[in-house]
Amino acid sequence: MLYVYGFINLACALIQTLLRTPIWRPRSKYYHWSLFFIGASLCVPVMFMSSWLYALIAIGHRSGHHHLQVLH
Repeated sequence: MLYVYGFINLACALIQTLLRTPIWRPRSKYYHWSLFFIGASLCVPVMFMSSWLYALIAIGHRSGHHHLQVLH
């Protein structure tokens, strides 16, 4: 679950804000792209603190899945 949360934060920080997508209109007055980037960056260490084995499996599974998508 942290893996998904991390990618949502990464998408908000990089894809939507830094690329300046016109559809992205956050309504919170506390919004800043760096908060999303910090949230995404903290997910990886928390994953490993929770369970290093499951963190490696999740990262390995996603890497392998991406590799299969590129091949097809």
